Amino acid sequence: RMETDSQDCKKQSCALLENTTQQIFSLVQRHSSIPDAGDGIFISHKFPQPIPVGTVLAFYPGVVYSNEEFEQLSLFIATNNSYLAKRTVDSSIIDANTSWDSYSGRVLLSILRRLGHISLVDLESPINYCRLFKNSFALGHLVNHPPLGSQANVKLLDLDFEEDEVTTSCRSAIPNVCFSLDKSSRKKTSVLISCLELVDGQELFLDYRFRTSSHCLPPWFR
Repeated sequence: RMETDSQDCKKQSCALLENTTQQIFSLVQRHSSIPDAGDGIFISHKFPQPIPVGTVLAFYPGVVYSNEEFEQLSLFIATNNSYLAKRTVDSSIIDANTSWDSYSGRVLLSILRRLGHISLVDLESPINYCRLFKNSFALGHLVNHPPLGSQANVKLLDLDFEEDEVTTSCRSAIPNVCFSLDKSSRKKTSVLISCLELVDGQELFLDYRFRTSSHCLPPWFR
């Protein structure tokens, strides 16, 4: 079982945000190796040593709802939405919906406008979280579930950043906004970390925890 040091992962996350990794690796979005799955996310890594287990690779972007908020708004948020991730630390929900016309798309637009962090060029469709937050690692929502016969090579880890743990520029690059209007200075996010060693050109796979008895499984999963 892999033990995860959250403080080390916070340091790694800040390094990604500050671009101090000296391009040890980058993420590439291209057609998935899974038939009919659309695009996926791949590792570009030019060094002979594999990327070790426990490496922070990406952020899961989007609007963060408390469990109570999500329960109240689930009819608007969850319908036909495959971009939801649940944070185990507090049961909050991150919605990385890529449509500006979705409920969370409208919430995101409203918050970013209020903060003055958006321009017309940012309003391209689908939502480009990398551009919005100036964070080239805000691609966790595009990582696919492993096909049958394969296993996940990344997992989600919930991180909460206090105001004094990150610089102002790094804080603004964390690709998440909270739906709640509370005054908490804590910045909530989830990151994808490697749970297997990874090499150049490898596609990332995250276990979506599908229930195999479900009748709503995507065709590529069956």
